[in-house]
Amino acid sequence: MPRLNRGETMRVSVKLSSEAKIRIMTTAKNLSVSQASMIMYALSEQFKKGITQEQLLNIENKIILEHGHFPISMPKHLADKVEQYINDFDMKKGAFIGLLVSDYFENLPLDVQTETAGESKKLSLPVHKELKDLLYRYAEEKYQNVGWMITQSIENGKYEGIPKMQESERELISYNVPSHIYERALEQSSALGVTLHFYIESCIYNAFMGDNRIFEFNDYCDDCQ
Repeated sequence: MPRLNRGETMRVSVKLSSEAKIRIMTTAKNLSVSQASMIMYALSEQFKKGITQEQLLNIENKIILEHGHFPISMPKHLADKVEQYINDFDMKKGAFIGLLVSDYFENLPLDVQTETAGESKKLSLPVHKELKDLLYRYAEEKYQNVGWMITQSIENGKYEGIPKMQESERELISYNVPSHIYERALEQSSALGVTLHFYIESCIYNAFMGDNRIFEFNDYCDDCQ
């Protein structure tokens, strides 16, 4: 797998609640990704929903942050957004990030927080170049792990219909997914009578271009419509 170009990053120390720490650790283990990736994802999700000072005050009243710090490297576009908010809200960076991330994880559904038995499965499968390019572009822009993105795509489900893509050779990529996710994809592809790589491609396509897409870029993208 080629090395992702993460671009300019900033080192940040984040305070978290004790409950959020446990849930981040469990979720990261279940999805076979780093805890930093989970923190970044949660922060992006909170920004996507929008945050007002009143909402932040409500979160601050119910979340207790621990004194210890969790160091992460944050992509510049996220760091810039954090700077804008902390200047507007007059709050310290570590506490601001920690409150949003802790609130996100403390409100996760119980089935997501429960530790799943089993190890990760390493896959090397051919993927349509268009989908591979979308995966890597999003991973670089959002500072995410490709294996985690494919895991989320499989959980989101396949595209309802035939993916519309230009003729292109497939390119081999390697990634890790949790064993139970691999087994689910295997069962679904077998039930549909299609190859595993076609089923996973359909899930990736759906994640970017389906009606229930879960990955969207910051800017308008013709490929993602």
